[in-house]
Amino acid sequence: HVWDMLKRELERDPESMKVYREQSLALTPHIYKRESMGLRVNTQRVEPAIRMYQGKVDEAQRLAEAYCGFEINLNSSTQMGYWLYDVEGLKVQRNKKAKAARSTDKDAIAALRASVCAFDGDYEANNSITQEYVEQRLRDGAHPLLEAKVLFGEAEQTLSHYLNPLIIGGGE
Repeated sequence: HVWDMLKRELERDPESMKVYREQSLALTPHIYKRESMGLRVNTQRVEPAIRMYQGKVDEAQRLAEAYCGFEINLNSSTQMGYWLYDVEGLKVQRNKKAKAARSTDKDAIAALRASVCAFDGDYEANNSITQEYVEQRLRDGAHPLLEAKVLFGEAEQTLSHYLNPLIIGGGE
């Protein structure tokens, strides 16, 4: 059924059919071979990066727990929302899609951070957040839990989306 539908679509566009037959099909054996073999990973470079980013996650968690006085889950929108809005009384940020729901997504955290202590979004977009950067922001009056969330978020995403799959996903 899939081939019948694909064939019908390709017959409507002879140029696409030509690309499919002459290029896409020719690549198929190479793609299958690569997928079955996997990609070679230099674990000697990846493992130290994993340790560095895991250190950032751990430091962010320590900062958040020290500030709140309990083991807050920085990935929990419920716990973060409770602390930021109910305990701290910060201005509630609304989810743009679900206007009724209060949010602790990336945009909400950025708005809250800016309301407490201005930050350079361009700098942060182009540089990895470090513990030293967070410490300087705290000296400048930034909110500890918000800064912990940013440090945690960047490091956790890098680990889960990029680094860990290289090792856990079967690097050679």
